[in-house]
Amino acid sequence: MDTVGKYAKRLYVALSGVDGRPMTVTGIKVSEGNGLTTSYTEEQLQGMGFNVNLTAGNGLSGDLPSQVGTQGWDTSNLTVNADVKLENGQTTTGNGLSGDLP
Repeated sequence: MDTVGKYAKRLYVALSGVDGRPMTVTGIKVSEGNGLTTSYTEEQLQGMGFNVNLTAGNGLSGDLPSQVGTQGWDTSNLTVNADVKLENGQTTTGNGLSGDLP
């Protein structure tokens, strides 16, 4: 969002709770095309207003602002990974990217 060339000031992320089992997002990692990586913990995401407790029919969604002092997220070869934990303690990492990027 708010793109200039290959850079975006805000990155909209969304993760749907499509599985019937409740899960918790324990972290998000964004790897940019310029080699920089930014990680967010469960506590940081909650502090930013994200719902990290997913159940069927709801999800995590919102904007991640670009880092202060940068020209924005480098969207060339951008990868977003989300770490989730199921109620039984099993953990997994998923990645993906959806939406229109320049």
